[in-house]
Amino acid sequence: MEGLHIDKTSGKTPLQITATVDAKDLEKDALTYVWTFGDGKTKETKDPKVTYTYANVGDYKVSVQVKDTNKETTNSEVITVVAGNTRPEVTIDLMESNSTFYTPGKKIAYNVTVTDADGNEDINPDNIFVSVDYLEGLDKVAMSLGHQQVSATVTGKALTQSMDCKACHKEAEASIGPMYLDVAKKYKDDENAMTYLQGKMKNGGTGVWGEVTMPAHPNITSDETSQIAQYILSLANDAVKKQSLPSKGVLIAENRKPGNILVLTASYTDAGKNGAIPLKGTKAIVLENNTIQIHDEISKKDFRDVKFKGDKGISLKKNKGWFVLEKIDLKNLKSATITTAWKGLPKNEYTFEIHANSPEGEILGTGVMEQPNKAQSLGSVFIPLTKKNDVVKELYIVCKRNTNGNKPDGYMATMGVTFN
Repeated sequence: MEGLHIDKTSGKTPLQITATVDAKDLEKDALTYVWTFGDGKTKETKDPKVTYTYANVGDYKVSVQVKDTNKETTNSEVITVVAGNTRPEVTIDLMESNSTFYTPGKKIAYNVTVTDADGNEDINPDNIFVSVDYLEGLDKVAMSLGHQQVSATVTGKALTQSMDCKACHKEAEASIGPMYLDVAKKYKDDENAMTYLQGKMKNGGTGVWGEVTMPAHPNITSDETSQIAQYILSLANDAVKKQSLPSKGVLIAENRKPGNILVLTASYTDAGKNGAIPLKGTKAIVLENNTIQIHDEISKKDFRDVKFKGDKGISLKKNKGWFVLEKIDLKNLKSATITTAWKGLPKNEYTFEIHANSPEGEILGTGVMEQPNKAQSLGSVFIPLTKKNDVVKELYIVCKRNTNGNKPDGYMATMGVTFN
């Protein structure tokens, strides 16, 4: 089984969902699907796709069991569907800043906005959390674990306000049960605190804080107990109390080495709606360092992969070749600088052209690397961007070796491109 997919996991009632499952039988037996909708109802189908409508407010655990003709079964993961509340949408506008690159030491202007199909008038600015982090590599899916941890405390607090927790507990005021601050102080040094508190929420108990019995919550999910526990423990953990950036502002990009990416992440947790649990919306924008290292996985023609003092680069196999940079925003960029390196002194001149979307496409800029002198082992080619586009699907950088009767150079490597 490859996975369960649901087209909508939240929304106003009546909420109609369409669920599909990817499943194959190695013996190619016919399959049947037993769908569980979390409201006490199931449905068996021959089709790996089903439509179902929730009329009542609630959070429902949806799953499917797949059976073959030999009654062998496998179960999908469980996905929570929330009827009665719609997940808020978070948007990050980079204003006039470039949407592909960050330049160390330069400003990035941004504005975070939230919309909620259940009513924008209920948006609480205190529930917006914004963070910036720097990650190694180009994993554009990765989101800062620090952001997840801190924003989870916002979600956890909202959950305590929407569930029956608020009847017995307050953050820092006396109530029927212990205040959350006291719980946080009691368990702040306990490495098993998360697991313990999650178990207490689900199973209930008595005796720790007096004779008042804490009711069990058998239907609460592990994600919900985790978020509530993180919120409670954060009250006594200064390290977790990371301050959010403002929802609108300007940040200065840190001086990180090429290859590091900047991740600007924003999340918002609503307060729940019509008795439905709170939901969190998240948005992340990834910006690459303005210096792109040329690596062996880059698309190219008539270049070969090389190394120079341990760094990767590419070198012409013929007198002309090209390589591709994808999805480049040229907004506010005035020039590009190509870095080069060599072992033996080049005897020839090299021309670099930047083309839009094909090797023969519109020329956006041209630069020439003249024959270097003997004292040099590194070079740079400055290319003014004379024509401006916004986002270019593919940026082709064409390199031409002008031999002028000289023999081709055995080793001149293109190492990187810096956009300014």
